[in-house]
Amino acid sequence: MSHLKSYPSSIPLDMGQFNTITEGKSTYKDELLELFFQNAAECIFVMERNCFPTTDKKWYDALDELKNISSSIGALELYKVCAVARKISAASVEEKAKI
Repeated sequence: MSHLKSYPSSIPLDMGQFNTITEGKSTYKDELLELFFQNAAECIFVMERNCFPTTDKKWYDALDELKNISSSIGALELYKVCAVARKISAASVEEKAKI
């Protein structure tokens, strides 16, 4: 059973793009979503632990990766959040932690 069936119809995912890259096959959809969520969780984990001036590069690298994987899967709302976060590169540690 596809994981997509358990999500509400208001899922923040461009389904046209998602269906194109998965060729509409539920097996591909499940695998891609699983991979996306694993990678996104890893990026967020890295970002949470690198909100300090001495580790800014790791934070930015993880943010850029999250932005890129969001764009590639069609998670456009997450992509927009990442793009805004990237723009506030001079943010304080507290602001980065909120993001």
